Amino acid sequence: MSSDGVRAGGSDDPGEPPALAARRLMQAGRWSQAVALLQRAIAVSDDGDLQFILGYCLHERGDDAGALAAFDAVIARAGPHPEALAARGAVLAQLGQDLRGIADLKAALALDPGHRRARRRLAELQARIGHWHQAEENLAIARAPAPDDPLMRFLHGSVLAALGRIEEAEAVLVQPLADPALEIERRQRLAEVLLLAGRAAEAGALLAPLQAADPNNARTWSVLGDLFLARGEGARALQCWRRAAGLQPNLTSAFTRLAHYGLKQAALLRLRGGSAPDLRQPVAAADLGVAARPAPRHPGRITVGLLGYQGRFGDQLALYAIARLYADRFGLALATAPWPGQMLYGIDDPPILRVLPAHVVSTDDDPVIAALRDPRPEAPPLVDRDLVARYSPRALAGSRDAVRRLYRPAPFWRARVQAIEAAVRSRGRTLVAAHIRRTDFKTEAPGKLVEPQAYRAWLDAAWPDLDAPVLYVASDDLAEVMPAFAGLPTMTAADLGDPFPEAPFFPDFHVLSIADIVMACDSGFSRWAALLNEKARSLVRPDAGGRTFRAYAPWED
Repeated sequence: MSSDGVRAGGSDDPGEPPALAARRLMQAGRWSQAVALLQRAIAVSDDGDLQFILGYCLHERGDDAGALAAFDAVIARAGPHPEALAARGAVLAQLGQDLRGIADLKAALALDPGHRRARRRLAELQARIGHWHQAEENLAIARAPAPDDPLMRFLHGSVLAALGRIEEAEAVLVQPLADPALEIERRQRLAEVLLLAGRAAEAGALLAPLQAADPNNARTWSVLGDLFLARGEGARALQCWRRAAGLQPNLTSAFTRLAHYGLKQAALLRLRGGSAPDLRQPVAAADLGVAARPAPRHPGRITVGLLGYQGRFGDQLALYAIARLYADRFGLALATAPWPGQMLYGIDDPPILRVLPAHVVSTDDDPVIAALRDPRPEAPPLVDRDLVARYSPRALAGSRDAVRRLYRPAPFWRARVQAIEAAVRSRGRTLVAAHIRRTDFKTEAPGKLVEPQAYRAWLDAAWPDLDAPVLYVASDDLAEVMPAFAGLPTMTAADLGDPFPEAPFFPDFHVLSIADIVMACDSGFSRWAALLNEKARSLVRPDAGGRTFRAYAPWED
């Protein structure tokens, strides 16, 4: 039976074709009703067009797993389909599966090179993971038919800036945009470009009215911090980044700069005295009690440009570790953007002076991974690349001792680290540390959310067999999770005396890395703490449904 003959079930016209009825409901924002109508119609007639519309509706309703299933059904039924591939690629990208999303979008463009939406999404995704050169190529193609498209123009200017093509970026970004929200972002990005060009006064003139018009815009505050840093006003820069991080805790630029330069200020004050050090001064590894990295013995270079611009602390540890191991294996020069690990671990790589083509490390047969596993590699398989490491810790298993040495807190911070360890060990003989990430998972990754009651259930079963246990809870929402642990002896970062005010995330991370029992969650933060933990006798993580916990080996799982 044709789907056109299926009663719409929600339409005022019983004979209205389901596709038309669904689109009318979609226009009214009635996504759930549209989904129900389409599912009834598909049950009667396996119509690929209806499956595609269903996927779109499910995505808009927030059911990305259902959307993927619907797009999969379209592709399975009709074969490669550019619209379905483009839509599936966009959903995968939103779920953080960047490489799968890129593959789908490229496949859509292979079938339909003129698919502007797929090309734009591909460029956006390539830019997000640091594929600046490829993103610029796709944006240039996508903009050709409509050079004044405001979103395309903004993206193109941003990518040109990331490539270090400052004059070209300024020429694109200097043109105002009609969309108010995009116009604010354009001015913020243009201010960043002007700072890169050494034109701080002009950047300040752009930022001042933005800050006055909207004092709660986190990104404006973050760029203002960059402005004050460029002027040598470190204290004011830190105030701006602190304000930005308070307004938007997941803003990577603010989080990273606040921690990196806050730690740097503390180090400079102790090393060189004074009251207002210039945060542009270098701090060498030797200043922090760590041996300097040997001089390069190969002319090739490796950079890690996304450090400090994408992801949280666990993501940054992963990005840097593979690049550092690879550079050390072949004696390559290594340059990075500033990030908190430089100060915490005594790493003094120089800044990036030239943007290199990106190489994503993501599969077992990647040449970088193969070189790390080869006991006697002869020559680096690639050089002069910016590495974007998106790979399982299994790649590093053979180098776990080197990774753990790399990520030991620098001796400079020994007194602070010892204070953390003394505090948690004074409360009991068995330290159990649980990481419960909630704030961003609620909205961005609800499938990763594990309720505190699941932690409590596992603890209740294990607790009687532990020797004088104490529970340390690391969470971004302590007020919500702590009631679940009533009756147990507990600690949080608040009990440690604020040993790292410049990097308040670090005490939680360090406790997880020294605990006797670690309850990790689906987060790079606790997974990396578990990787670095040399003392734990038990490590557990949530099962697939998040209802209970299972033992796991962090270097293999």
